[in-house]
Amino acid sequence: MTPEPLVIESEAHLRSLITSLSGVDAVGAEARAAKLVTRSLKTSTKLAAIDLAISMVDLTTLEGADTPGRVTSLCTKAMRPDPRDATVPSAAAVCVYPDLVTHARSVLRGLTVKVAAVATAFPSGRASMTVKLLRVIAAPTFAFADPRHGRSRDETSTWPTRGATRSPK
Repeated sequence: MTPEPLVIESEAHLRSLITSLSGVDAVGAEARAAKLVTRSLKTSTKLAAIDLAISMVDLTTLEGADTPGRVTSLCTKAMRPDPRDATVPSAAAVCVYPDLVTHARSVLRGLTVKVAAVATAFPSGRASMTVKLLRVIAAPTFAFADPRHGRSRDETSTWPTRGATRSPK
């Protein structure tokens, strides 16, 4: 059973949600990092960790001047991060603006690399809550769920207002 999606009713609701999140235990994180530095790992373990990290990366091109050619290059890099080594796994996804999702989907057709679309006034997040919500709702259709390419995108990446994430309150 799919859980009910979280509905953000206003910017004030979003701010209260963000401030209710627990912070990072900086002392604990630093202690854990210091402990990991002293550990000796086998080469095979290190290589497996690097492959795992590569397989979780989203390659992103989010410039105002993005073109289908640039997205094709990004998709090619996601499929084969190291063209000289076929054992290197593909990246997890590519992230593009909604109008380039259909193109990315066509390049990656039949492969495991996912396609993500950005929404909510990336990169600043500076838009009203209404505009942000409309962009998220429209993301699947804005990218035109083209029947030739299947689903329009696998996920939508969203950004809160930068100030909301950087200020303590």
